[in-house]
Amino acid sequence: MIGGAVPLAVVFGISKVGHVKRLVEADADGVIVGSAFVKVIGANARNITRAPSKLKSLAQELKHVTTKGSRQAAADSAIQLADESF
Repeated sequence: MIGGAVPLAVVFGISKVGHVKRLVEADADGVIVGSAFVKVIGANARNITRAPSKLKSLAQELKHVTTKGSRQAAADSAIQLADESF
């Protein structure tokens, strides 16, 4: 949190496990991944039945480097959303 009052979430350029790990280690309260998921969808556009498993795999890789607690709950929610979206 910034000054202990405002949560800090990092948004742009997050696409790899190393990015998430460094940000969590730097005490970011949240990490928002967008374009990496869009790329997975695009790469699997011709095989829409494979896209959900690829999305889930990426979400699990990113989740693996988060800590327990609220970060874990947010990661679990992202994985559940990927499961339900397809």
